[in-house]
Amino acid sequence: MVISQHQVVRAVVRGDRPIEALSGAGIQLESTKGGLRVDIPAGFKVELPLVDLAFGLLASWARGTELREWASTILAVSEIEFTEIDSRDGEALLDALWTAAAGEGVSDVSLEAARQLAE
Repeated sequence: MVISQHQVVRAVVRGDRPIEALSGAGIQLESTKGGLRVDIPAGFKVELPLVDLAFGLLASWARGTELREWASTILAVSEIEFTEIDSRDGEALLDALWTAAAGEGVSDVSLEAARQLAE
């Protein structure tokens, strides 16, 4: 069974597959002293529903050790866009991504927004 780029990215965003799986979508990640270097195929763009980001946040938060890396990667791959990101829930999830990427705790408000979306 062949998995499309979109399916691979969606599975990683949702926390169903490890970040390394992005290489199957042609996305190459390299850790650097200053952060993360991302190489993305020309013309690559994926739009996902906000609920996928909510599922990924909850899954990565539950695992704990992967949260910072997951959040940093989602932010670094700017070609991944989320519908409804300009909503109150979208703002709460973006806040969670930035704080998690910085190694800080995710707020209860952000976690509650993710839980409500995931229901």
